[in-house]
Amino acid sequence: MSKAKSKKEKYIAISDVAFNLGLLEADVEAWLSEDKPKLKPDHRNRPCVSENYLEKLSRRNDYEDAKRRSLESDNHVRNIEAGRRENLLGERKSLLKTYSVYISDLEKLHKSCLERVNSHNHESSITAAYILFSKVISCLKMGVLTLENGYWYGGSVIREIDEALDLANYFMISQETDKGVKHLNRHQFTRHFSAS
Repeated sequence: MSKAKSKKEKYIAISDVAFNLGLLEADVEAWLSEDKPKLKPDHRNRPCVSENYLEKLSRRNDYEDAKRRSLESDNHVRNIEAGRRENLLGERKSLLKTYSVYISDLEKLHKSCLERVNSHNHESSITAAYILFSKVISCLKMGVLTLENGYWYGGSVIREIDEALDLANYFMISQETDKGVKHLNRHQFTRHFSAS
């Protein structure tokens, strides 16, 4: 009995052949259709060819041409994707520029209310809302700045904005209630507010 055991033939799924050879699926499918190699199902019931057949394909006269077509196709796809990324980046920059104009307008409007806010008690709901709107504008500016610089967690400031707006709204609608006054006094963030 021979000590040398016969080497077990390995098989590869047809769906993986193009990837392993670095070729376009269309070329591999054409060769498979032409050669009609022996197929064997794998454990997932996918049709497979022998790895020896893979070696045979890599020695074909037209293999280098097929490889070149694959590289050209990859480059073409990469160029399309790069163009799309550029377009998206341009659209994002344009949108952020528009947002910056809106925020600037909001900031001017906010500052124009300062005189009216100063005519109220510094611990009033009006003053509290004014300060909270300052925070909102600051968060909006920070959000635009972070997105402009590719820091995608800038969207996390949206929660800060929502909370500040909700709190300002609460102080305004509850200013005549005991509960609202109690909550306003508990925050006391308006105590040291000074207009400039």
